[in-house]
Amino acid sequence: AAAAAAAAAAAAAARAATAVAAAAAAAAGPASGCSEQRQTSMECEGGVCRRAPRELRMATLEAGPDAATLEWTPRTGFARFEVQIREGPAEADPETGWRTLSDKLSAPVMRKKNLEPATAYTFRVRGLPAGPAAEWSSFSAPFQVVTAPGPISPSPKLESFFAQGDGNFAAQISWPATPDAVAYELQTRRMNAASLEWTTISDQLKGTVVRKKNIPPATDHIFRVRARVGDSWAPWSQVSAPSSTGTVNSSFKMLLGSKLLRGGKEVSVDELAGKVVAIYFSAHWCPPCRQQTANLKATYPPIQAKGLPFEIVFISANRDQAGFNEYFSEMPWLALPYSGNREGIMSMYQVSGIPKLMVFSPSGQLITDNAVGVPLSEQLIQSWMAHK
Repeated sequence: AAAAAAAAAAAAAARAATAVAAAAAAAAGPASGCSEQRQTSMECEGGVCRRAPRELRMATLEAGPDAATLEWTPRTGFARFEVQIREGPAEADPETGWRTLSDKLSAPVMRKKNLEPATAYTFRVRGLPAGPAAEWSSFSAPFQVVTAPGPISPSPKLESFFAQGDGNFAAQISWPATPDAVAYELQTRRMNAASLEWTTISDQLKGTVVRKKNIPPATDHIFRVRARVGDSWAPWSQVSAPSSTGTVNSSFKMLLGSKLLRGGKEVSVDELAGKVVAIYFSAHWCPPCRQQTANLKATYPPIQAKGLPFEIVFISANRDQAGFNEYFSEMPWLALPYSGNREGIMSMYQVSGIPKLMVFSPSGQLITDNAVGVPLSEQLIQSWMAHK
């Protein structure tokens, strides 16, 4: 549990910093001071006005029985942070019982170990801006964390991220079942967003596998889950490791260009992001090709229905556009436009005979030079996904 939470905390610490909102200039006034009409986001002293850092706010990333990982915002505007702790609820006397855990934190995240189960602790943080004359900010409002009474559930597992066809992505997520659970609540959060708030995907889930759709590209996400047993919710699980939707491997973009076809409509090559890609060289005038196409048409839809990260891209060896149009109209997968770099690709991979089905890993590594005649299956796709 500690290792998983530490990985999530380290990833949270490495996130891109978000900008502090720009402050407006002070209203015109004497050189010796600032006008009373100045913006509240400016601090003025001795005739000099400076941008005031936003108030710090804490949140829990993960809380187990003996450790808690905390984050805070804003992430920029400070050179280092000080975090203090005291045992007891946040409602206690706000000025007593505090002790400093560290005043040299460079990242807006901290993991506190050696806590007691089912115990309330209160934390607060303050920041020191950069500069030789900088002074510590005020402490944040006290923030309470109650540790779990016992071990928390393992983190959700992200089975795959894959393009859904409109520029966004979908993720398939699973987690271990909890005995006697009547429902599950699954939450997600973007790692690179300014807000520390979690978003509930659903709190009425009956199974332990779900597909989350409409995830923006090039974003990092974490997930957590909890079970409801009877009328009570269990503590939140460990947080998943960050997973990125990313973008398509650069070698595929160089090879195929930016646009492909599906069903006669243009789609982005980013549909291949995170997927095993089978490049299919074929032509309608070739009898063995027609047989291979029939085999693929029988196995491709079930693979897609299971949400497996696999895609086929047809590279035509037809003699004209009309032949390409007729043949591709039978295919449910992607195709390089007939006007695309077909001859260059066939020359690059020394395609001297068809049909040919070259399979590449999501990173662009060639897995097999020719998978013609090999039946597609869930187990086969998963074995191909193991290639990095």
